[in-house]
Amino acid sequence: NISVTAAEDGIAYFDFASGAGQYIKASARSAEDIEIDGVAGWNIPVDQTYFINCQVDNNFLYNFSGLSNISVKYYDGSEGKFSILYTNTSGELLHSETVFLSGSNKWKTHIFALEDCSYNDGILSNDFRITLEDKDGIGSSPVAFAEVSVFVPEILVSVDCDRPGHVFNSAEGAQFP
Repeated sequence: NISVTAAEDGIAYFDFASGAGQYIKASARSAEDIEIDGVAGWNIPVDQTYFINCQVDNNFLYNFSGLSNISVKYYDGSEGKFSILYTNTSGELLHSETVFLSGSNKWKTHIFALEDCSYNDGILSNDFRITLEDKDGIGSSPVAFAEVSVFVPEILVSVDCDRPGHVFNSAEGAQFP
């Protein structure tokens, strides 16, 4: 049972400053409200709850198999790291690539292109986590986040060939009216 519903603009999102969004609910037990350079968000400390749970509305995306993008707006402080923890369609718990903060002291956006995130409520009724942990362990510094969004990219296919026609008989040439 696969379900994908187009939102008004095709994007599910959650804004951490307002606590509101479209098709995503987010929660973090130890998040601290923060404002940096006029942008508000949540600061996630390095403690027992070093993650943000994200649940995509099942009417938007559920039991999905294919390419999806998770976009995360974060503050690029002096140190720290984060990744996405998710389940694939086989039920395995996986980490995305890791984003390492570079110290630019600017708000940045990273898009995670996930080939097989199932969006099936597989992490304690959540679809994925933004976490300060990766496959090598937990980071040593808090990270601030402003928003998260999920979208399924459009796939445009362009076909070009030297000899248009069908593939059943190579002796026949293609003819167009």
